[in-house]
Amino acid sequence: MKQNKKVAAVIVFAALLSVIGLIVRALIYINCRPEQPVRINAPARIFPDYDNTVIPPNIAPLNFVIKEPGQRFYVRVLDQEGGLRGQAFSRDGRIRIPPKTWRRLLQNARGKSISLEPFARDAAGHWRQFSPLCLRVAPEPIDEYLIYRLIYPVYNSWSKMGIYQRRISTFKQTEILSNTQVGRSCINCHTFSANQGDRMLLQVRHPSFGPSMIIAAGGNLKKTDLRTKLYPKTPTYTAWHPNGDIVAFSQNKIQQFFHSGGRKDPRDVVDQESDLAIYNIRDGNLTYSPKISRSDRLETWPEWSPDGKYLYFSSAKTPWEKTPKNILGAFKYWPIIKYDLMRIEFDAATNNFRQVETLLDSRKTGMSMSQPRVSPDGRRLIFVGHDYGSFPIFQESANLWMLDLQTKKARPISEINSDRTDSWHSWSSNGRWIVFSSKRDTGRLSRPYFTYIDTKGQASKPVLLPQKDPAFYDYFPENFNRPELSAYPVPVNQKALAQVINRPDKEKGKEPVTGAAPRSDEPPSSP
Repeated sequence: MKQNKKVAAVIVFAALLSVIGLIVRALIYINCRPEQPVRINAPARIFPDYDNTVIPPNIAPLNFVIKEPGQRFYVRVLDQEGGLRGQAFSRDGRIRIPPKTWRRLLQNARGKSISLEPFARDAAGHWRQFSPLCLRVAPEPIDEYLIYRLIYPVYNSWSKMGIYQRRISTFKQTEILSNTQVGRSCINCHTFSANQGDRMLLQVRHPSFGPSMIIAAGGNLKKTDLRTKLYPKTPTYTAWHPNGDIVAFSQNKIQQFFHSGGRKDPRDVVDQESDLAIYNIRDGNLTYSPKISRSDRLETWPEWSPDGKYLYFSSAKTPWEKTPKNILGAFKYWPIIKYDLMRIEFDAATNNFRQVETLLDSRKTGMSMSQPRVSPDGRRLIFVGHDYGSFPIFQESANLWMLDLQTKKARPISEINSDRTDSWHSWSSNGRWIVFSSKRDTGRLSRPYFTYIDTKGQASKPVLLPQKDPAFYDYFPENFNRPELSAYPVPVNQKALAQVINRPDKEKGKEPVTGAAPRSDEPPSSP
């Protein structure tokens, strides 16, 4: 009997709290409800700027900050017919849209428009009503997961970094791996197979065990070192072949340096040597070809076509007669190096490369081209165009370009480019969305932006990844590095991943019997 009385008391108490909550919310609404507002024929200043954007039907609430003066703020959430579907109140301008309200709204708004109507009240109690923010909800969703590296701005050293996974439809972020778990290693260049989270590559440079490639495939983890006596450089950028067995990778000799002046960002990166190769994860075989591993050229940024018949990459002719022995030797040449956009035919059945094709010649475009990514339907390729070299992240000239692979015509994606660095990008698996990295807000910190790509290849106004705290980007000091979309969560156990990395043992790639000649100081006699 006493137990039943306790249960009843708890139920009554909970009911009272619920009623009190409803009363408080009602009082807030009555106190904040705009009465006879003055209409302002202009949009409110907000951040992030979500006005006139296209958004996925599975994105988290677009919380934002109203930058207008005021002591009370109110936002009405309206459907396409102008019906009230939700509301949000604020004392400091931070607008948080209730998640349940937002989900219900988007479920019924695919292919339609919605609007957010902001109000601000001054100290005298007078309300101003701003023009509504208009958003169109796309019919097609974006891949559910975004994977990225968080790292502080790098100058000459770094300490903490990690790989994280964010669910786009919510604000939940999960840590995949922190470098504090693996001896403060450098962890980078996470790569997935066709937006599928069941195959992942991760490059690690461990302070005790050296560089290695971590491969997660079919529920298994393995650690491998692809450096050989003939090809001793560290693997860097990777790409999964669609068959899931083959990995293309570049081997680079990369070093950071600093400009003495004349730039807003003095940092830069030079690539003294780079080649491409193929690794078969089933039998451990390495394949090199003189067509993509030449001593007179720098080859990097591999990317497979969706059907696996082409390997796309960036390539530049080396301006030096002999490979520079140090960074100073390469530095004087680096600002004049421009990379071409190329591809080569590949036969997966025989593991053979065929004809090399130059898609875009830097001598004609006047720019260097890097980071090619092909759309899932194989129709379009997006790359980064910038002034020189192969590392655009420190160049304000970096912009996204789109190449039509049928017509071979390229254009800058002016709809989304800014006057600051716009670089690393990834396609959604349905080909309707991309995510890219941009420094447009601060000039120093990279943030992830989404944009919708329609059937004609036109891009919509970019949408900054929303956060639970609308002011998040005002104080968060880390870069969102290399954003990658995935249709599924990463199936890697954090503890198991750290254990594999912290083991001294690793598999070795088999020394290739045939292939390209290793680099030497003397260039070949023929081009």
